[in-house]
Formats: sequence, structure tokens, C-alpha cells
Amino acid sequence: MVELYVPSADGGEEEGLNDPGVEFFLGDVEHHLAREVAQNVIDVPRTGVQTVHLYFELIDLPKAKLPCVHELAERFERCRAFWQPDRTSDKKVSRFFTNGLDLLQRPTVKVLRISDYGTTGLTGNDTDRTGRWYALVRSAGVSNKDEGAGGSYGIGKYAPFAASEIRTVFYSTRTEDGEVAFQGVVRLASHKDRNERTTRRTGYIGRCNHETHSCAAIRDITSIPEAFVRRAPGTDIFVIGYRAPDGWERNLLSSILTNFWPAIHRNIITFRVGDRVVDGTTLAADLDEFAQDKDFTAHLYYKALREGQRHETSINSLGTVALYLTASDEELPKRVALTRKTGMIINLKAFRSRRPFCGYFVCDDPAGNELLRSLEPPRHDEWNPKRGSPEAARALRELYEWIRGRIRDLSPAPTTQALDVPDLARYLPYYDDAEELAEGNNSGSATEQEVQFTPLPRTGVIEVRPAAEPRPVVLEASNVGGETDIQDGGGRGEGGTGAVSGTNNGDNGAGASAGGGHGTHPSRTPASKPELRLRSFRRNDGTYELVVRSLSGDAEGFRLVAVGEDGRTEVPVLTSAQDANTMAALPVNGPSIEVPISAQQPARVVVQLGTPLRLALAAEAI
Repeated sequence: MVELYVPSADGGEEEGLNDPGVEFFLGDVEHHLAREVAQNVIDVPRTGVQTVHLYFELIDLPKAKLPCVHELAERFERCRAFWQPDRTSDKKVSRFFTNGLDLLQRPTVKVLRISDYGTTGLTGNDTDRTGRWYALVRSAGVSNKDEGAGGSYGIGKYAPFAASEIRTVFYSTRTEDGEVAFQGVVRLASHKDRNERTTRRTGYIGRCNHETHSCAAIRDITSIPEAFVRRAPGTDIFVIGYRAPDGWERNLLSSILTNFWPAIHRNIITFRVGDRVVDGTTLAADLDEFAQDKDFTAHLYYKALREGQRHETSINSLGTVALYLTASDEELPKRVALTRKTGMIINLKAFRSRRPFCGYFVCDDPAGNELLRSLEPPRHDEWNPKRGSPEAARALRELYEWIRGRIRDLSPAPTTQALDVPDLARYLPYYDDAEELAEGNNSGSATEQEVQFTPLPRTGVIEVRPAAEPRPVVLEASNVGGETDIQDGGGRGEGGTGAVSGTNNGDNGAGASAGGGHGTHPSRTPASKPELRLRSFRRNDGTYELVVRSLSGDAEGFRLVAVGEDGRTEVPVLTSAQDANTMAALPVNGPSIEVPISAQQPARVVVQLGTPLRLALAAEAI
């Protein structure tokens, strides 16, 4: 007989709804569900099986076929009564149990069945601490995986509970020897049972022994509910009350492609979500399809593997590792996808580079895999040198330095121009003999023969020639028309005989000019242009929002320039400009934008550049 059993707390702590293991995976449920379940499947292939398979199928299970549905509803009632709002300020607790009761009253319950094939199944019984059944169903924080496996903390098993609206999961397995097992696990909160004893959070559905206060798995296939019988070797995980949000299939597929495209490419695993199959033959087309989605980048790293340059080296404690890099003038993420032999993406690590690039790294060495796994947190989403041994930290530093070197090779530093210093050769030694020795032109080597240099006689005092002062730039006055520019007077100039001269008396400068007009606008020299400060923000649509401020004086507009890391400037192609406040079009002349700028009123402009590259921008007054 299948029963629900929740152990007594026996005077221990009351356990609330906030289960740390479940809370760890709340949020992007499909992302965590696909990632955690798939890495567990990759870890347990049967002997001789090269490719394992993982299927996700959503079914509507009639409530009558759900084991212990009435006992489960009673436990929800007791939990809600135990955790009334007056006992806790967290209203979500009462809301969770109310929603769970509503779900259990419906005629059907949505169940996500996750099935793996080509695997060993869950070996061992309820008390075998070395078996996989015990690690998955009967323990917390326990992992029995072999070296180099994907997981190592026993925490990933909580991900299916985060996907269940009633935190209830059933397991059904069949081993290679034909042994079967079935059991359900419920993770709710402490409550009072029928005997008014306070219970623990976790309960079990299976074959109960009330004398020993235990609940074991059902291992007689005739006693397993028909809907949960496993017919082939492998394991079924049933997520009861699956949240099933809109687009859940696409969310799962996106997570699968993002995290496991290397494993799919290497035929380590295939997937099926609903009726859609993802394997090595569909991978390229699937990645191209999802490339249209926002923030999806897996196709770029796949391209690096397929088309990039391969680099290989041997690193202490890691063994042989490989890196694939591709660079382009187009926009690339400047990251490297890090993987181990499981084929699951551990992290997308950023590296600095002047040139856009994308990379893929893999370590297949067994010892290197175990060392890198020791650096991973429970989510297996980074290599943290603080988590492992000093040896592992050193290996990781050496690895990253090697990767940085290969990235630097993609964009070598620009060669500087030669500087000719007069008479410099007089003060440097003569190296011809040393060069001949190094090239092997003389007998012996540079390390075997002593190279003699004859010191030059000491010279006298070297005269330092001061640089010539630049001659001042004088802008000539123009008398075309009636307006005259006076260079050496600060005020109005009176017309005269045509001689360009003037005197400065206080605020007024008197000058003579053949035009005979009044000059009221002094010429602006380059040194008198107002200094501008620009801040730029790249928006999601690829445009730039610019905030241009004047530090001194007014400007009629500004000229846009792009600044490289080596200090060189280029003129970007400017296709359009708009006022950021009104989105009205602004006059554009080449790289220049006509918009008033003053110290009191900065200009806010949205510009579209004719290049997809990210640029560092600066502004000059016009």
C-alpha cells in the first residue's frame, strides 16, 4: 500500500517553507532544471553507450492516478493552519499552501516527466550509502559521483522541486539488472500531524513501516502505480504540479542549447522537448534559429569551435588543453566559453582585447577535470581559485595567462615610428661580435666565449640645444564687405587707409583698414575654442546617447571623433542625429552636429554610427 509519511521533528527545530536547496534554484526555473538534470544524466552512461538521451514531456495526469493525493491535500491544510499570518510576517507562506490546495482540487494535474535513456538507472537500495538511489532520494548534500563528473555537491536534485507548484517529485527507476524502485518526496514545512506532534519539512510517499517510523521505496513492480512504471533501464523524474509557464518549451530549449551545445556537438547527449529533437544533426540549424533571441550567444561560441584557430598546450596539473579563437571587426562578446569533458558550459569568461573576439576552451584530461571541478561552486558556473588547493589556484592562473596571451596575438600592439636621435650611435656599444656569436658564425657560443667591448673615450660636456619657440599664428584681417576682424584690438575698429595696424586703449582698439567698416566680432583662434566634455551611453538598439557639456564658453555644435586604445583618433561615419529629449532630427555635416552648447545647458543627442563596433567617443567644438 502506498502511503505518505512525514517524520516527527522529535523536539528538534521547526522547518519553514524556505528550504535553502529549493530556494537556490528559484527564478529562471527552466534554465536550472535543464542544466542540473542533464549534467546528472551525462554522468551515468551505461557501459558501452556513447550517447545518452534526455526527454521532457508535459502530461495532464488525472488526479485519481496521483498517489496519496488526498493525504497530500490534508498535509497542505495542516501546513496552512500551522503557518498562519499571525505566526509569520511572510504572507507568501500562506499563499503557497492556499494555491497548492486549489491545485490538488482540480480534476487533472500538470506533470513534467523527465526521462533518460542509455543510463545505468539508480543503483542501490534505501540504506546503501554508496548507491545512486540513496544519494538522489534518501539523503541531502550527498554526491556519489565518479571523478570528472559534472556535479559534486548533491544539490542539483533540488531543481525539480523548484519547478513544482506543490514541491512534490516522484522517482521511478529500472537498473540494467531489471531491478525497479519507486518513491515520492515532498518538501513542504513543519506542521502538526494527527497526533499533534510537530513534523519535519520533508515527507516520503512509498511503503511505510509504522513500527520503525520509516518509509521505503516500492520495489515490487506490481505495486507501483501504472502511470509511474519504468519499462526500460534508466530513470523517470515526475515534477508534480509543474509550473508550465507560457513558452516553457522554448525556455527549456534555450537553456539546453546555451549550456550543452558542446555535449550535443560531441554526441555525448541528445534531447527531446515535447516533439522536438535536438541532436548533432540539428544543432547548427537550432543555434541559428535561437540566434534571433535577445541575449542568446551560444551560436557565436559554436562558430569559434567550427571556424576558429586551434591552440593547444600542456599546463601543470591540468594536462593538455585546447582553445579555439575567432576574431572579427564585427561585434563579438570578447568572452571564452569554458568547458570540461562533460561538454557543459561552466562559464563565459570575459577577457580584455582591442579587437572583438570569441573563444571556446576545453579540458579533456581526467586529472585536469577533477582539479577544475574542485574549483566549482554548487551551481558549477565558475572556476573560483579560492575554493580549491593552492596547486589548483596556480594551475588556473597559468591557464588564464596562456589564454590572455593567445588573445593578445589576435591584435598585436601597433608598431611605433622610429625616432632618429642625432649622434646616438656614439654613446652605444658595438654589437656585431655578439650577434655573430649568437648566430653561430664563430666557433663556440655566446655562453662559452667572453664578449669584449672596448669602452669609448669619455666625451666632454654635451651641449643641449633648446627647441625653437613656435612662431605665433596671426590671422590676417579681412575687409571684404562691411565687417572687419581685428586681431590686436579687443573692441571696435574704425575704417581708414588700409594699413593693418591698431592700438589697444582699455576696452577699445583703434585700427585702420581700407574697407572703412566697423568690426565687432573678433576672430576665434583654435586656442579659444571652448573645451567640451562628452559622456556616451550605448543603447540596446546600437545607437549612442551623448551628453556634451561645455567647460568654458558657448559652442554652435561639436565634431565627433573615435579614440582608440593606442590614442589614435578616427572620424566615425555619422548617419543620423536626434535631440534626445524631443527626438527631433538635428543638422549633420559629416562628423559634425549643429546643436547649441553652453556651460549652463548641455546638449543631449542620440546618434547612429555607420559601424557595429563599440567605440570610445570624444567631442571637439565647432
